[in-house]
Amino acid sequence: MNKLPTIMAIMSPFPHSIEGSQSLSQADVMMRENNVHHLPVTEAGQLTGVVSMEDLKIGSSVFVPAGASSDLMVKDVCSSKIYLTDIHDPLEAVLRVMSDKHVGSAIVMKNDKLAGILTHSDICRSYADLLAKLHPTSSGDDAA
Repeated sequence: MNKLPTIMAIMSPFPHSIEGSQSLSQADVMMRENNVHHLPVTEAGQLTGVVSMEDLKIGSSVFVPAGASSDLMVKDVCSSKIYLTDIHDPLEAVLRVMSDKHVGSAIVMKNDKLAGILTHSDICRSYADLLAKLHPTSSGDDAA
């Protein structure tokens, strides 16, 4: 009998994180430099939320008048509703929760420490890899 994969199979390990006291522009730079769209948010080393590129865009456009400088910090726009999962949780169960609850990212923990993050990009990449294995003759060059 084949064992079902855990979230560890497709998560991004050792994700970058950001302190809630950092500015939105610092978060934007970190996301762009590391080509990520989600960052776990910490306060004094404790996980307190998650911030997405979309959160930064909304925070910058809604709360800051045009031309004004922003004093907003990551903690002002991040979501404190975090979907936490354990590194050994079955992948299928995590994917179902993310789909059913429209969750953009899952924060993966191991022994109460940040171990990884699972985002829609990770899921799409894994699914594309699976399709390539199942159908090795298709080249994927037809993607738009």
